[in-house]
Order: sequence, then structure tokens, then C-alpha cells
Amino acid sequence: MRCITGGIMHETHTLSPVITTETDYGTRRGHEVLIYAATNHSAGGVIDECRNRGIELVHTLQTKTVTSGPPTQAEFERMVAKRASLIGRA
Repeated sequence: MRCITGGIMHETHTLSPVITTETDYGTRRGHEVLIYAATNHSAGGVIDECRNRGIELVHTLQTKTVTSGPPTQAEFERMVAKRASLIGRA
């Protein structure tokens, strides 16, 4: 069995005056994501359970940022489109 996974994490504070932009995110791709194995992180749980069950894991990307204000609609759409194109290459 094969499982493909990825994630975009952002805790939005709607009262923050700081607009979140793409440069605020730290992104790991492919094997770089394995740094989360055996950690208290959502990606770590997926990695560990796939290993336990003998499932081949294809991790496309994991991107996250600190709590900040929401991105503009245009920025959000640009980030999602860029990450979707990366997932399509997995």
C-alpha cells in the first residue's frame, strides 16, 4: 500500500495586524519531512504509523508558520496553487 501526504499549517490570529506572506513559511519537501518522525507533530504521527503498518509513504511537503494575521486572498491562492503544483509532481 502507498500513502501520499502533505500539509500546510497556519494558526491565524484575526486580530493581528501582521499579514502572512509566503516568505513567512518554512517548507520541507520529500525526504526532508522525515525530520518529524518520532516527534509530537502531525507529520510525525503519519510517518510513524506508516512505518508501523508497512505502508510506503510519499510525503510531498510540509509547510508551516507561526501565529500571525491572515494572508490576503490573493496571497492565499498563490500559496495553495504553488503547493498544489508541488504535490502534482510527487
